[in-house]
Amino acid sequence: MKKIDRFLQYLKYKGITENRATVECGLSQGLLHQAKTGRADLGRKTIEKILITYQDLNNVWLLTGEGEMLNAEINNDGIINGNVFSGKGNQNINVALPDIGKQKIIRPDGTVIIESEDANGIFDKAMNEIAAQRKLVEKSQEQIDRLLGILERR
Repeated sequence: MKKIDRFLQYLKYKGITENRATVECGLSQGLLHQAKTGRADLGRKTIEKILITYQDLNNVWLLTGEGEMLNAEINNDGIINGNVFSGKGNQNINVALPDIGKQKIIRPDGTVIIESEDANGIFDKAMNEIAAQRKLVEKSQEQIDRLLGILERR
């Protein structure tokens, strides 16, 4: 499944029309139709606009199809789906995440740091992960081709 197919699946799930998405994301008219027909691709800038507009859309899923379509829901208090986890000795631990594009780091001494990451950083990380996976696939394909060559010579 292509990125455009996953994006259209997200739009259908959310009940958002292609026209509305085009306007909300600030995309050029006809881009989604061209991507559906294979005459265009969702490039980096388009993906960035989509992810900034629809922050509940999981960027890894959109780019690769891996994982869940939606990011975890975060309420106004920053609690994921209101979940409370139980720690040692039945102590309750509220798990709260910072805003999208930020990460919370809890040091061993208990201090908390929140680091910001812009959309480009998130996108670059995802693209680097994809590139690494592609290299693994290419190596596997080379090995398969080599083995097929050996079998054909026999």
